[in-house]
Amino acid sequence: MVGSNWLRPGFKPEFQERSVCKHCNKTESMEHILTECSTPGQKETWKLAEELWARKNVPWPKLEFGTILASGNIPFKNSNGQRDPGATRLYRILIAESAYLIWKMRCERVIQNGNQPFTAREVHNRWVKEMNLRLEVDCQMTNPKFQKKALRKGLVRETWKGTLFSETDLPEDWTWETGVLVGIRPQERDRRGRET
Repeated sequence: MVGSNWLRPGFKPEFQERSVCKHCNKTESMEHILTECSTPGQKETWKLAEELWARKNVPWPKLEFGTILASGNIPFKNSNGQRDPGATRLYRILIAESAYLIWKMRCERVIQNGNQPFTAREVHNRWVKEMNLRLEVDCQMTNPKFQKKALRKGLVRETWKGTLFSETDLPEDWTWETGVLVGIRPQERDRRGRET
């Protein structure tokens, strides 16, 4: 439910108000939500995705609404000009997970939280949590019990290569290790309440 879909006859006025972004005073379209809204959420999320992507040493494509929608069809190549399945897969994960998180935060803000924006710290920590959950699912999906549906360990390692916390200290096959995390850490507060 976005934009003019909230203007259906019979909807209560408080529902119809959801057709316009309270912070930007623009129609609440998917394009607005994912790429244009000035409310904390989307800008910070895409910045974190780009930061993790930079660890792959592959240029970040210009992020536009069409790029987000077509992210599943964008192939990346390695330095030899051959298709890079790890980078291609990571890009798809980053775009899909980040877009979904932006959508979830928008719905929470507009529908549940009386349009109260999230703090930059909350956005940061939620994104880190989502990426770590996705990494954990990837590792779990390498389990042989999934037979033909199991992910190849090599593909999972190539996907996350260069993006993990203390990666040089991990064993070669870290997919069975517990506590493997992405290299961007959650933000915490120091004793004076400042973000670190």
